[in-house]
Amino acid sequence: MSLGPLMARFSRPPTRERLLQSPQRQRILDHVEADPGLTLGDLKARVGVGWGTLYHHVERMSEAALLRSVVVGRRHVVFPAASPRDDVEAAMCGILRGKTALRLAVALTARPRQSILDLSTSLGLSPRAVYYHVKRMVDAGLLTSSSPTRHFNLIPHPRLQVMLEDGFELDDDEP
Repeated sequence: MSLGPLMARFSRPPTRERLLQSPQRQRILDHVEADPGLTLGDLKARVGVGWGTLYHHVERMSEAALLRSVVVGRRHVVFPAASPRDDVEAAMCGILRGKTALRLAVALTARPRQSILDLSTSLGLSPRAVYYHVKRMVDAGLLTSSSPTRHFNLIPHPRLQVMLEDGFELDDDEP
Protein backbone atom coordinates (compact mmCIF):
# COMPACT_ATOMS: atom_id res chain seq x y z
CA MET A 1 0.00 0.00 0.00
CA SER A 2 1.30 3.43 -0.94
CA LEU A 3 1.48 6.10 1.77
CA GLY A 4 1.22 8.95 -0.74
CA PRO A 5 -2.58 9.50 -0.57
CA LEU A 6 -2.57 9.05 3.21
CA MET A 7 0.21 11.62 3.69
CA ALA A 8 -1.51 14.04 1.31
CA ARG A 9 -4.68 13.79 3.37
CA PHE A 10 -2.87 14.81 6.57
CA SER A 11 -0.76 17.54 4.98
CA ARG A 12 -3.78 19.50 3.70
CA PRO A 13 -5.03 22.25 5.99
CA PRO A 14 -8.36 21.19 7.47
CA THR A 15 -11.47 22.91 6.17
CA ARG A 16 -13.70 24.99 8.41
CA GLU A 17 -16.50 22.46 8.12
CA ARG A 18 -14.26 19.54 9.03
CA LEU A 19 -12.79 21.36 12.02
CA LEU A 20 -16.18 22.35 13.34
CA GLN A 21 -17.47 18.77 13.26
CA SER A 22 -15.89 18.51 16.69
CA PRO A 23 -18.43 19.63 19.33
CA GLN A 24 -15.59 20.98 21.49
CA ARG A 25 -14.26 23.17 18.67
CA GLN A 26 -17.75 24.40 17.90
CA ARG A 27 -18.26 25.32 21.58
CA ILE A 28 -14.89 27.12 21.62
CA LEU A 29 -15.82 29.12 18.52
CA ASP A 30 -19.29 29.92 19.89
CA HIS A 31 -17.83 31.27 23.16
CA VAL A 32 -15.15 33.34 21.40
CA GLU A 33 -17.67 34.82 18.97
CA ALA A 34 -20.08 35.62 21.83
CA ASP A 35 -17.34 37.24 23.95
CA PRO A 36 -14.33 38.27 21.83
CA GLY A 37 -11.16 38.80 23.82
CA LEU A 38 -11.57 35.86 26.18
CA THR A 39 -8.43 34.68 27.89
CA LEU A 40 -7.52 31.02 27.50
CA GLY A 41 -8.23 30.56 31.22
CA ASP A 42 -11.76 31.94 30.86
CA LEU A 43 -12.30 29.88 27.72
CA LYS A 44 -11.09 26.72 29.47
CA ALA A 45 -13.56 27.27 32.30
CA ARG A 46 -16.47 27.92 29.95
CA VAL A 47 -15.82 24.98 27.62
CA GLY A 48 -14.81 22.56 30.37
CA VAL A 49 -11.76 20.95 28.75
CA GLY A 50 -8.18 20.43 29.90
CA TRP A 51 -5.30 22.73 29.00
CA GLY A 52 -3.76 20.37 26.46
CA THR A 53 -7.06 19.87 24.68
CA LEU A 54 -7.77 23.60 24.65
CA TYR A 55 -4.32 24.50 23.29
CA HIS A 56 -4.63 21.83 20.60
CA HIS A 57 -8.04 23.02 19.43
CA VAL A 58 -7.16 26.72 19.52
CA GLU A 59 -3.95 26.05 17.58
CA ARG A 60 -5.80 24.04 14.91
CA MET A 61 -8.49 26.69 14.63
CA SER A 62 -5.85 29.42 14.36
CA GLU A 63 -4.13 27.53 11.53
CA ALA A 64 -7.47 27.34 9.72
CA ALA A 65 -8.02 31.11 10.21
CA LEU A 66 -11.04 30.66 12.49
CA LEU A 67 -9.41 32.22 15.58
CA ARG A 68 -6.66 34.68 16.34
CA SER A 69 -4.66 34.55 19.56
CA VAL A 70 -2.72 37.53 20.94
CA VAL A 71 -0.24 37.24 23.81
CA VAL A 72 -0.60 40.04 26.36
CA GLY A 73 1.81 39.71 29.24
CA ARG A 74 1.00 36.34 30.76
CA ARG A 75 -2.37 36.07 29.06
CA HIS A 76 -3.39 34.65 25.71
CA VAL A 77 -6.43 36.52 24.44
CA VAL A 78 -8.54 34.86 21.74
CA PHE A 79 -10.61 36.59 19.05
CA PRO A 80 -12.50 35.42 16.00
CA ALA A 81 -10.15 35.68 13.03
CA ALA A 82 -12.45 38.20 11.36
CA SER A 83 -12.48 40.47 14.42
CA PRO A 84 -12.09 44.15 13.55
CA ARG A 85 -9.85 44.71 16.58
CA ASP A 86 -6.22 45.42 15.81
CA ASP A 87 -3.36 44.08 17.94
CA VAL A 88 -3.22 47.28 20.03
CA GLU A 89 -6.88 47.02 20.95
CA ALA A 90 -6.43 43.28 21.51
CA ALA A 91 -3.62 44.06 23.97
CA MET A 92 -5.90 46.53 25.72
CA CYS A 93 -8.58 43.85 26.03
CA GLY A 94 -6.06 41.45 27.49
CA ILE A 95 -5.00 43.93 30.13
CA LEU A 96 -8.58 44.73 31.09
CA ARG A 97 -9.36 41.02 31.58
CA GLY A 98 -7.33 41.20 34.79
CA LYS A 99 -9.48 42.05 37.83
CA THR A 100 -7.00 44.51 39.33
CA ALA A 101 -6.39 46.36 36.07
CA LEU A 102 -10.13 46.55 35.48
CA ARG A 103 -10.71 47.96 38.97
CA LEU A 104 -8.04 50.59 38.30
CA ALA A 105 -9.57 51.48 34.93
CA VAL A 106 -13.03 51.87 36.45
CA ALA A 107 -11.65 54.01 39.30
CA LEU A 108 -9.71 56.25 36.92
CA THR A 109 -12.58 56.77 34.52
CA ALA A 110 -14.82 57.67 37.46
CA ARG A 111 -12.23 60.06 38.91
CA PRO A 112 -9.34 60.98 36.58
CA ARG A 113 -6.06 62.65 37.53
CA GLN A 114 -5.32 60.37 40.47
CA SER A 115 -1.87 59.23 41.51
CA ILE A 116 -0.60 55.77 42.36
CA LEU A 117 -0.90 56.61 46.07
CA ASP A 118 -4.49 57.85 45.62
CA LEU A 119 -5.45 54.65 43.82
CA SER A 120 -3.63 52.47 46.32
CA THR A 121 -5.45 54.07 49.23
CA SER A 122 -8.92 54.13 47.66
CA LEU A 123 -8.80 50.54 46.34
CA GLY A 124 -6.94 48.96 49.27
CA LEU A 125 -4.08 47.72 47.08
CA SER A 126 -0.35 47.97 47.62
CA PRO A 127 1.37 50.84 45.78
CA ARG A 128 3.60 48.25 44.11
CA ALA A 129 0.62 46.36 42.67
CA VAL A 130 -0.98 49.60 41.49
CA TYR A 131 2.28 50.75 39.87
CA TYR A 132 2.68 47.44 38.04
CA HIS A 133 -0.79 47.63 36.51
CA VAL A 134 -0.66 51.36 35.81
CA LYS A 135 2.66 50.96 34.00
CA ARG A 136 1.19 48.22 31.79
CA MET A 137 -1.85 50.38 31.07
CA VAL A 138 0.32 53.40 30.23
CA ASP A 139 2.51 51.26 27.95
CA ALA A 140 -0.62 49.94 26.18
CA GLY A 141 -1.98 53.44 25.68
CA LEU A 142 -4.95 53.06 28.03
CA LEU A 143 -3.68 55.82 30.33
CA THR A 144 -1.50 58.90 30.01
CA SER A 145 0.61 60.27 32.83
CA SER A 146 2.20 63.61 33.63
CA SER A 147 5.47 61.84 34.39
CA PRO A 148 7.05 58.93 32.51
CA THR A 149 8.32 57.34 35.74
CA ARG A 150 6.24 58.51 38.71
CA HIS A 151 2.79 58.05 37.13
CA PHE A 152 0.74 60.77 38.75
CA ASN A 153 -2.07 62.84 37.25
CA LEU A 154 -3.28 59.72 35.42
CA ILE A 155 -5.75 60.36 32.62
CA PRO A 156 -7.71 57.57 30.93
CA HIS A 157 -7.56 57.46 27.13
CA PRO A 158 -10.98 58.03 25.49
CA ARG A 159 -10.67 54.55 23.99
CA LEU A 160 -10.62 53.12 27.52
CA GLN A 161 -13.98 54.71 28.31
CA VAL A 162 -15.44 53.24 25.10
CA MET A 163 -14.05 49.79 25.92
CA LEU A 164 -15.54 49.90 29.42
CA GLU A 165 -18.90 50.92 27.97
CA ASP A 166 -18.69 48.11 25.38
CA GLY A 167 -18.59 45.29 27.87
CA PHE A 168 -15.69 45.33 30.30
CA GLU A 169 -17.48 45.72 33.59
CA LEU A 170 -16.62 44.91 37.15
CA ASP A 171 -18.94 42.46 38.88
CA ASP A 172 -20.30 43.71 42.20
CA ASP A 173 -19.18 40.56 44.05
CA GLU A 174 -15.53 40.94 43.06
CA PRO A 175 -13.18 42.56 45.58
